[in-house]
Parts: sequence; structure tokens; C-alpha cells
Amino acid sequence: MKMVSKPGPGKKQLQNILEGLADVRAEVGWFPSARYPDGTSVAHVAVVQEFGHGPIPPRPFMRPTITEKAPKWKITMQSEVKKLANGFNMVQVMTILAAIVEGDIAKKITSIKSPPLKQSTIDRRFHSRKGSVSTKPLVDTRLMFDSLTSVVEKKQ
Repeated sequence: MKMVSKPGPGKKQLQNILEGLADVRAEVGWFPSARYPDGTSVAHVAVVQEFGHGPIPPRPFMRPTITEKAPKWKITMQSEVKKLANGFNMVQVMTILAAIVEGDIAKKITSIKSPPLKQSTIDRRFHSRKGSVSTKPLVDTRLMFDSLTSVVEKKQ
């Protein structure tokens, strides 16, 4: 942990904030327990959708969300850190921020419309389920959307 070297009245408060951040771990995404019925990891499917693989074209949602929302997240973090003076702790602050990040990623997933699904994919889903299927990319079963989560914990 680096020490704050800039003098001034906020030095101690800033040092405490930095130390608090070093003690907290926040993750947003898909964890090992998130699996499709056939056992496939949802995190694996998310990576394939993000970058594409073989015949599956990329449908990025993580990288664009980070690019678009990082400035907002920074402002939110600056605002939330002020709550430390009112009795909040860093886990509470990071939980708020992680929930916002999670929501922004989920919103991006539901906004993806292209590239559209191939007709063969739609046909295969229709025939395997004997009923209507979504033609919208990334939300067919909603499992990727529904299992997106965040975890914030104090490091041991």
C-alpha cells in the first residue's frame, strides 16, 4: 500500500480510504455455481459471446459497458466514499458500486440486437423446445442475465 505523500488536511482521510479499499474485494460477473442445465459454465458462454468463437460472432457487452460507464462509476465512487464519514464502511460503499456495475452490465446485455441470430440457430431452438423461442441475442434462456451477480467481501 502506497502512502499518500501530498500534504494537507485531507491526507489522513484519503489514506484511510485507500487502506479501506485495499482490504475489500469486489467482483461482478458469473461465478462457478452459474451453470446451464448441461453443465456448461455461464462465465464461459459470456466470454464466447463477448469475443466470439468459431461461427459465433462477437456480441460484446462487458467492454462497451466499461468504456461507457467508467466515468459514471468514478463519480459514483467519489460520492459514495463521502458516506464513510457518516458511519458507512468500505464494504457497504463497494456493495453499492458493485450493484450499479451489475445493473449497467445487465442493461447492456438486454440491449444487444446485433449481430442477429442465424436462422439455423432459431430453427434449432424452436425444434428442440417444440415452441416459440426468442430471436434476440443473449437472452434466450435468460440464464446469463439472471445469474449475473456481484460479490463484495473483506479480504482475509
